[in-house]
Amino acid sequence: PIFVDQKKEIDKQNQITNLIDLELSKLSGDYAVIIKDLASPLEYKKNETKTFTSASIYKLAVMYKIFDMLENKQLLETDQILPGQTVKEALNLMITVSDNYAAILLSSKVGSKKIANFIKESGYKNSNYKQPPQTSANDVGLFFEMLYKGEIIDNEYSGIMIDLLKRQK
Repeated sequence: PIFVDQKKEIDKQNQITNLIDLELSKLSGDYAVIIKDLASPLEYKKNETKTFTSASIYKLAVMYKIFDMLENKQLLETDQILPGQTVKEALNLMITVSDNYAAILLSSKVGSKKIANFIKESGYKNSNYKQPPQTSANDVGLFFEMLYKGEIIDNEYSGIMIDLLKRQK
């Protein structure tokens, strides 16, 4: 039975790979893809270590560092980033509507060295916080997998971060 189950998984993986390859063959340009079912060994990767300018993806590292500071009581959600705007409100804006000003304010609160250290220490091999910030699909996928598993921060804060990410517009 184990061999039969393994063969079914391999067949399923091959079907998924062929389907995605077919769809991607219709695209032009430079891209990378990682799709991973966290409840099974199924995954698809294409150009996963290729480095790209990260655009707003760097905000994931900023979000993590803010939650790390909250968890370690170095910051409170109610602390003012600007008069009338709290850390919690800025986080919400940065993640849900990709507000760049909120990201700049939160990045300043954390400090670029702490964000760069998080990226380096977490094993994101193709990412940096230089100008412009860069990353790869593999590093972003690793971040999300570690977040899902509660490996970059405790389960409570992982859940809060995932809920915040789900509210993106």
